Amino acid sequence: MPPPVLKEIAPLLAQVESASLRHGKLVAALANATKRGEIEAVIACHRRHAATRIPPVTPRGALTFSATLGGRLIVNQAGGILENAGLNLHPHFNDPFIPGSAVKGIAAHAAWCEWNDESDAAKKTALARDIAAVFGFPTSDKSLDAFLVEKCGFQENDATGGAVAFLAAIPTTKPALVLEITNSHHMKYYGGGTAGVALDNEEPNPQFFPAVADGTPFRFTLAPLRAAGNGTAGAAAAGKSSSSDGVHAVPAAALLPAAKRWLVAGLTLNGVGAKTAAGYGWFIYDEAADQKAAAAEAAAARQREQAAAFAAEKAALPVLDDLPPETLRPALADVEAFLKKWKAADWPQNQLQPLQDDAARNRKRLPQASPADRLRERWETQNVKAIINGELVKFARMDTAGKEAVVLLLREPDGVGAEVWRELKQITKGAAVAATNDIRAHCKNVLKLGKMP
Repeated sequence: MPPPVLKEIAPLLAQVESASLRHGKLVAALANATKRGEIEAVIACHRRHAATRIPPVTPRGALTFSATLGGRLIVNQAGGILENAGLNLHPHFNDPFIPGSAVKGIAAHAAWCEWNDESDAAKKTALARDIAAVFGFPTSDKSLDAFLVEKCGFQENDATGGAVAFLAAIPTTKPALVLEITNSHHMKYYGGGTAGVALDNEEPNPQFFPAVADGTPFRFTLAPLRAAGNGTAGAAAAGKSSSSDGVHAVPAAALLPAAKRWLVAGLTLNGVGAKTAAGYGWFIYDEAADQKAAAAEAAAARQREQAAAFAAEKAALPVLDDLPPETLRPALADVEAFLKKWKAADWPQNQLQPLQDDAARNRKRLPQASPADRLRERWETQNVKAIINGELVKFARMDTAGKEAVVLLLREPDGVGAEVWRELKQITKGAAVAATNDIRAHCKNVLKLGKMP
């Protein structure tokens, strides 16, 4: 690129506020730019703008857990424009992450190590089956593939996918990027220019690169994909053997515990990314703390679901103040049913109180029910015989208002009153007969309504 063009774009490059873009595409090989300066600019950009985390993805049936970086992390060091200074940064959120392919490779290597070290024949066969079920066949190891063909009934020309998906691992809190250095003190010696003698008078050659600071927690997600063939899930984990003849279909979800065990072993024993032999990339896994965090996350998820349900149901409620008194009663019943439900769920009182206040205020606007209406409401909760034997046989002793309400309700052409009157007329003995006669007389002689139906 001609120098005049470089001068024109230099101010634009300096204004780029995407850490991933600066690091992966737009590091400025311009005058006065240094590798250290470019990396420090990327770190400063990340510090200023990485305020939003990479959103977690949790497929149905997935198993998730968290582990914390015990040493600094370098992933994809050979990638990018700067030589040996690459780092996986999300193109939209700018946070570092561990690609799913790397996560799977870490787990697969730990699984192979366990299989390779196993001396018990039955357990070794079970392990081989589980590895093929989780990661697919053929595997990345010729000796394991030969074992699967010879001992587990696999065919050399078969090809099957794994039953577990390994998603990218993402930080759960804001991670810090730091400037790291590796320093060769014997450039001439390594270049073959000192006759095989490493002298201490050579100029050191410092090389800078970015890394993720230790102490960063990462979220790992394993998701079931499908039923897996040629495996017996959990046999190795349970210390049980699996038969070597035939092909077995294994529910993918049953393979997740073994996949997690291998991934945890890989993270804590072998590490992730570059320079693991020098202490980089290893993780700390605290199962008790992880289970506690998982329980808290599940409780928070349930709370969010409840809050969404509460908001949706509340939004569907009628606005009582907008309704005329004659149509208010059923709407008020809906509000009271909502309040009863969410009180039983121990929903915060401060969110229920405004609705309770609305209901109490609007209850006063209801039209006053007549004695017959109140009687009908009570009778609708009782059976017919209880009404006759508990109330109507005492008709003669009722006050005037009570007798009128009974007669008016019994004269209705349908409903509970009509049903009670039909039953009462069928009784031919006892106190109910006297009550029937008293009701007929009161209707005709006192209320002047004519004969009862």
